[in-house]
Amino acid sequence: MTLHNSNNIQKACGQLVAITSNNTDTVVQRKHMGITVLWDNPSLSIIRWQFDTSWTWCDVTKAEALTRLILGSVDHTVDIIWDLERTLALPTPLSHVLDANMEGFAGDGSVILLTGCNRFIHTVIRALTAKNRTLGYKLGFVDTLAEAREMLAVP
Repeated sequence: MTLHNSNNIQKACGQLVAITSNNTDTVVQRKHMGITVLWDNPSLSIIRWQFDTSWTWCDVTKAEALTRLILGSVDHTVDIIWDLERTLALPTPLSHVLDANMEGFAGDGSVILLTGCNRFIHTVIRALTAKNRTLGYKLGFVDTLAEAREMLAVP
């Protein structure tokens, strides 16, 4: 992400956004949010959501809005990794999981890989994808962040 795109994101979100950058990562996060949204690679083809131990469905909505802003700064397909390694259980109510808005969130041809899910989270998400099959086809599960990166690096 270029600096001018970072500035555009900051202007669009006001004071709620903290943007930090080094040579390889640009991190975009709303302050006091349980999910960090960042580019996962220098080619800007993967966005990673880093879930903290404490997060809410409101945080998911905020992360989704930030991700849409970031996606607007590129004109190519971007895949998404949800790193849930620190998450022990999903927040309630579960009715917020995989809502209709998430279906359009991953663009055409892109996927969302969930990494670090425990058996409970994996089972709940799989069961809930029965309600939203279109999104279910875009979701994949892997054990580690390295495995997700490897899968997404394959052309």
